[in-house]
Amino acid sequence: LTIPGAAFGDIALVPAPFNRKIQDAMGFEWDIDAKGCVQRGSNCFQSAGALSVNGSSFSPTKNMMTKDGTEFVLTGTKSGIQITRRIRVDVKTATVRYVEVLHNPGTAPVTLSIQIATRLQSSVRSALTNLGRGISSSSSSAVHTLTDKECGLVVTRSSSSYPAVVCYLAGARSEVKPTIQRQGSYQFVFS
Repeated sequence: LTIPGAAFGDIALVPAPFNRKIQDAMGFEWDIDAKGCVQRGSNCFQSAGALSVNGSSFSPTKNMMTKDGTEFVLTGTKSGIQITRRIRVDVKTATVRYVEVLHNPGTAPVTLSIQIATRLQSSVRSALTNLGRGISSSSSSAVHTLTDKECGLVVTRSSSSYPAVVCYLAGARSEVKPTIQRQGSYQFVFS
C-alpha cells in the first residue's frame, strides 16, 4: 500500500505489528499499540497519546507502518472525517512525534472536538509551559490555553525514578492553540 500526499510524499507501507518495543538511544522503550497510544513506555506512562474524536476513542481500520518500522500510519473514519495518525519514534533523539491529519471529503463544514490524553505512571511534581507558566490541577474543570509564544509543556515527576516529559503542542506563532486540562496528579488532556 502506498499513501500519496503532498504533505508527506508517497510512502510505501506494510502491515504494522504491535507486539514489539522500540528502544531509543537513551535506553527508553516505546510500545505503540494498535490505536497509536504509547502503553507503558519504560514504565513512564500508563497510556500516552490516546486520541478521541467527539468524545469517542479513535479506532483505526487500517494499521500500517513504513518498511523500516520507524513510523506508524493508522487510518480510519470518525463522524464522516477521514483520520490519519502518523506516529514516528525517533530513536536518535529519544522522541515520539504525532501528526493527526483530518480530512473532510464532503463539502459541508464539520465541527469536531479533538482530545489527546496522556496518563503518567507516577504523580506530577510540576507542569510548566515552555515560558514557565504553571498548569495547576486545583480544579478538574480548570482549562488552560497556551498563550502567544507558548508552544508546549514540561512535566516533572515526584519520583526521580521517572524522567521528565516534554510535550510540544503547537508552533509558538500558531493561530490555533490547544487547551490543557490537568486532571489530578497523573493525567493531562489536550483539546
